[in-house]
Amino acid sequence: MTTAVEPARAKESLWRPMIWAMGKTAGGSMASGLLSALGMKIIAWMLGPGAVALLQTLQQLRDGALAAATANGKTALVQGASAFEGIERREYLRAVALVFAGGTFLVAAAMVAAPGWIVRWSRLPAASVELLPWLALTVALLSVFVFLTAVLNALGEIGKLALLQLASPLVAAVVAWPVARELRAGHPLAMAFYLLIPASATVVAAAIAVEGHRQRLHDWFHGPGRWWTAGAARGFLSISGAILASGLVSTTVLLAVRGSITRQQGLAMTGQFDAAWNISMNQVTLILGSVQTYYLPSLAAAGNDGERRRQIRSMLLVATLTTVPVTVALLALKPLVVSALYSHAFAASPGFLRWTLPGDYLKVSAWVLGAPMLATREVGPFLALDLLTQAFFFASAMFLARVIEPAEGAAIGFLASYAVYFGLCYAYARFRYGFRFRAAGLAAWLTGLLLVMGVSANAWGDRTVDLPSALVWIALSVGFSAGFAMYMRGREA
Repeated sequence: MTTAVEPARAKESLWRPMIWAMGKTAGGSMASGLLSALGMKIIAWMLGPGAVALLQTLQQLRDGALAAATANGKTALVQGASAFEGIERREYLRAVALVFAGGTFLVAAAMVAAPGWIVRWSRLPAASVELLPWLALTVALLSVFVFLTAVLNALGEIGKLALLQLASPLVAAVVAWPVARELRAGHPLAMAFYLLIPASATVVAAAIAVEGHRQRLHDWFHGPGRWWTAGAARGFLSISGAILASGLVSTTVLLAVRGSITRQQGLAMTGQFDAAWNISMNQVTLILGSVQTYYLPSLAAAGNDGERRRQIRSMLLVATLTTVPVTVALLALKPLVVSALYSHAFAASPGFLRWTLPGDYLKVSAWVLGAPMLATREVGPFLALDLLTQAFFFASAMFLARVIEPAEGAAIGFLASYAVYFGLCYAYARFRYGFRFRAAGLAAWLTGLLLVMGVSANAWGDRTVDLPSALVWIALSVGFSAGFAMYMRGREA
């Protein structure tokens, strides 16, 4: 009886739930990315690369502060709220709420008390000191937003989460024009409000989204149980601590690499690098968002290593077939993409994308292979591999900065570091879970890699789009993904 049910469940979970969750998350991420790009394009068009670099540095500082304030604990909060019941869940949620509140207070207080040191450390212009108190308020609001969206995720509201992704970039796009005008008029505080106003809107939107679950949330938070439980806090921090350390190191390394570019090539070139970096990271979000919403909980629920191997193979195949057409299209059209999302002034940015976009392909694959470490709470290996990758990125970028231009060296270092990370994650999945590529999965992954590397080489130095060539590469990648998906679907049927 059991053997008749398990395969049916396995077949269904190979495509439908993965693609359904991926579709919702990716749809929200794509719309969010387009709106974010619209706001950034307005800033870039009106104020130029220097303003983009300043805004990007403030955003990275905000993101790092938010990671510290919340212990980067959204994933841990979702897992705990989903796994526990009754008093155990109530005590867990209360403990996490107190961790969020305490961390947010300390981070905001530091930003208000020592703005000069933070500005010097992040290499912001000295006049940015007056922006820090407003940035601290932005971090406090976003901490509330993170908590509310984690609760929504635990409630299974993936559709609402996808819609909430639109709130901040939509408001940012609306206020970008008046903010740019104020900055032109000599009011630097407008840059802080460009971050603060969207953060306020997201909190309001999240509060409206959870309103429909008022009775259920009342049961989750009110009733018997302690407000502080050391065991619940330790369970939360065991995962969030590793993710927090990883996020903080990643932010610190990126700030250091960008600082090197600014020192040697100026703020304008840093803005050129940031444009390429943003395009590269936004497309990765489309795939890694599905890792957060579906893949990790699915792995955590797996009862044995055989089930985890099946989940890894399934997600790696789905991620590959999804990533290839997007990456190939961006590489083939990179001058047009940069011009459309930013402006013609960002002429150097396509040269960095020829390195970072192939790195994205490796990054997505590595994350699929490395996610089981978090799902099974093997945080030591997860943190060790991630820190090693960041150290390799920093070391390679600093070394290459002595040989070639620092911005180009940073882009090459990114590709090299994720080639290393992919190898490490594959080795861990192979020896820990017995994962191996099957023939079809290996053929798909290698073909995807060849397409990505091929189009990157073909459009290597293009400053304008060769449209016939670009269309051929895009058609090949779409045909590959669609054809392979139909082939695999036919085999399962």
